[in-house]
Amino acid sequence: MGKSERGSPPRIAYPAKAMDERARAHPMPRAIRPAKASRLRRMSSMRLPGGRTLLGRPAAACALARATCQRTFSKRTRMALIPVRTIGPEFCHVRLNNSSMHSVAADFVPAAEAGTARRAPRLSCPDRLRTLAAVRLSRLPEADAVRWERTMEGSRRPEPRRTLPPLLRPHWGRVAVVAAHPDDETVGVGGHLPLLADPLVLTVTDGAPRGSGDIASAGCGSEGEYAALRRRELADAMALAGIPAANLECLGVGDQRAARCLAGLARRMAEWLEARQVGLVLTHPFEMGHPDHDATAFAVHAAVALLVQRGRTPPRIVEFTSYHRSPAGHFAEGVFAPGRPPGEAFPLPEAARALKRRMFEAFRSQKGIVSAFGLESERFRPAPTYDFTAPPHGQGAYYDMFGWGLRSDEWPLLAGRALDELGLGPC
Repeated sequence: MGKSERGSPPRIAYPAKAMDERARAHPMPRAIRPAKASRLRRMSSMRLPGGRTLLGRPAAACALARATCQRTFSKRTRMALIPVRTIGPEFCHVRLNNSSMHSVAADFVPAAEAGTARRAPRLSCPDRLRTLAAVRLSRLPEADAVRWERTMEGSRRPEPRRTLPPLLRPHWGRVAVVAAHPDDETVGVGGHLPLLADPLVLTVTDGAPRGSGDIASAGCGSEGEYAALRRRELADAMALAGIPAANLECLGVGDQRAARCLAGLARRMAEWLEARQVGLVLTHPFEMGHPDHDATAFAVHAAVALLVQRGRTPPRIVEFTSYHRSPAGHFAEGVFAPGRPPGEAFPLPEAARALKRRMFEAFRSQKGIVSAFGLESERFRPAPTYDFTAPPHGQGAYYDMFGWGLRSDEWPLLAGRALDELGLGPC
């Protein structure tokens, strides 16, 4: 047969059985296979123009699944040649131009219309998750009937899998996040919680300050009801990070009252850490931001010192950021107070920021508080040794501007009394 008037190659019809045998002999490369068999089955039952389906046409079904499968090509893919058998005993090939990592539109037309290049209309998608798919239908020579080609030019590499920073990897034992209130763990380490291996989350206080207007604002009638609400919000947030409710514990100290029982709190903390074989503790720094934050930092440092006295292997302490008073006297978050090492900031990718945002939204009663914290990065540092009887910096206590159950001039007396009772010095 000679060439047609339009200069196209001679039309060759191939039996369906031969195509299926060739498709089995030359399977689609792994990189461009459909993600799931269920997706292929769904594609096989889709209807084409004229009411026809791809049912029983594995080559055509693979091509259509290939065109709509997520996470297949990067946005800068230039060309992909895929053999497709349309309904009937003829062949075509599909050229996907500039296909994205999301769904693209493929225009399948009857084989009789093959031989011309067509461009699918641009989809009206406001966030531009979909792109054009240029589709060309033509006859394939027999030698090329089952050829799978993929030509990439400047394709973007997939985002590497996130790994846990070495600072947050325990040398032994389990990881525990020890926070003063429900939501403090999310503020400090929420973006990294899914990377931790089966972490424990210990909340020191019940999150229900006595006589606070927060109780009525949350629609609760008592401290107990408000504390139960805070526990449910914490469980919802941790579930988003993959942490089960069984890993959540609370010491039950009254909110804004932890600094009044430092020695007893340190002993309870030491028993808790030893019983659960904790090898790494993530907790607050001593920065005079909130009295409960400082009490939690004191309890963890004193508990580790007590374990050393008993001859036990102590856990490492790593600090996450909370908040403190800036040199200008304002609220400062996301950084450590001056006078100590600044720590290392770890930027959060978009997926981690989105997760942390959803976790913040789980704390519905704290919406106005958690909205003040950023999502771009999280900062950590090895805990320094503190003299808890002296101010950690010269900027004053942030909590002095509020009635949070303690004034900064009371703290050195309470901390000194607790250290004397425990037989400890700077820790």
